[in-house]
Order: sequence, then structure tokens, then C-alpha cells
Amino acid sequence: MMRLTEAVGKKIDEGTHKTEFTSSASIYRVLDELRKLNKSAYTPRLVSVGPLHTPVGGQIELCEFPPPLLECLTQMRESLQEAKKCYAKEVYDKLDEEMLEIDGYFILELLYKFKHEECKKSSDPILGSILTAEYIRHDLLLLESQLPFFILQRLFKLTVSTVYESYSY
Repeated sequence: MMRLTEAVGKKIDEGTHKTEFTSSASIYRVLDELRKLNKSAYTPRLVSVGPLHTPVGGQIELCEFPPPLLECLTQMRESLQEAKKCYAKEVYDKLDEEMLEIDGYFILELLYKFKHEECKKSSDPILGSILTAEYIRHDLLLLESQLPFFILQRLFKLTVSTVYESYSY
């Protein structure tokens, strides 16, 4: 006769094999059952980071990158396959190096501006409006609105000296 702990362990193993999670993936879509309960709790209102809420045909046409950004783009191109492993497999065709770079810059710029007091004044289009800042804060905290952290770390290392000079900390 099978013991209860063995039976539970067997069920867990069976459930693990039924799901399509990969060991390196850490960013998934919210289950439809949860989304139906409260759509606004899982859907961005103002900004979306990463590929999970990219509109159909949502590729952005980019002009030529200025030379200082080429190094970042090269790093993102080299990091793309590693970043794709962090997402559920349905985003493989949506995620590209430009999305990693632009979304990463957006997050880092918000952090830089938040740290720098001058940008908190009303002239800043994001931090100058309480409502806009709250919507963006909400959207960036959503489960599906994520970039792999190592992407932010790499972009930070490549841009921190430039940002340091421009904000004169």
C-alpha cells in the first residue's frame, strides 16, 4: 500500500511533467482564470515592459542608433537568447534586442529620474504628474510586465558613467 507522502509526491511529479515550464523560465503569463477575475490587475494601463503585452504588429521602426548606444545594442543582441529563456515560450518571436534595450532604458531612466530631485518637478512628463507616475508604477509591478534583471544590470553597467555625468550627482 502506498503511503500518503509517496502518493502526493507522485501527483506533484505528474503535474510537473504536464506543465510546459522550462527550468530557466521565470516570467510567465497569468492564467486566464485569474485574468478573468480582475483583468485590470494584470493588464498594463499606460506602459508595457517586455514582450507579453506587445500589440500585434507591434514592432517599432527604429532609426539608426547613435554610436554610444551601439555597444548596448550589441550587448542586447548577445543577451537575447539568454533573455528568451526567461520567458514562457510563446514570446520567442516577439522578443528582440531592440525591445530589451528600449524597455531597459525606460526602466533605468525612471530610476535615475526618481533618484535625481530636479526631475521630480512638474516639468517632467512622467514624474511631474502624480497620476501618470502612479499608472506607470502600477504597470511596472504587474507580473507580466517584466524584463530579466540581468538585462537591467548589463544596461546599467554600460550607461551609468554617462548618466552620472549628465545628472552630476
